Amino acid sequence: MPIVLAFLVLMSLDSRAGRRPADGRVASPASLRAILVFRIGPPFGGFRIAFRPGFVDWPEGFAALEAAVARVRTFLIQLPPDQRSRMLSGETPWPEELVIQLGSRPGFIDGISYANAAGGSDFVLRGGFPCSWWPLGEWVVFQGVHIRSDNRAEPFSYEELTALW
Repeated sequence: MPIVLAFLVLMSLDSRAGRRPADGRVASPASLRAILVFRIGPPFGGFRIAFRPGFVDWPEGFAALEAAVARVRTFLIQLPPDQRSRMLSGETPWPEELVIQLGSRPGFIDGISYANAAGGSDFVLRGGFPCSWWPLGEWVVFQGVHIRSDNRAEPFSYEELTALW
């Protein structure tokens, strides 16, 4: 166990100050990339141990996740607020054409929505692929959007996503 913890600390120190690598193939400048090692509880509030990609990275996988999350984000922005809320709560299922675009690898996209101080709503999406080398782990991407009261959408900044992390 101490060896695993030491390894995780070393990987966390090599996280390039939390910034994701600039690989030129990402869908959003405000995506938060993470490698989840362990999670207990809900995906947006449970206990989790994770680190930002450093020397352990998978640029192609993260780019695929970011593109899939961006497609879902674009779809959700275009929905009326009540439909968007039902979809994010799980009441209404995701359209199949969005879900199957993760490719051949099994993955997921989920999200949360809540009211913001400006009278609109915010939502955060999470996309992930299970780690093949660690049964409890995931490669994860987070993206968030502010929907203003006039239905104008603005992506979360990287700093806003980091605060939610």
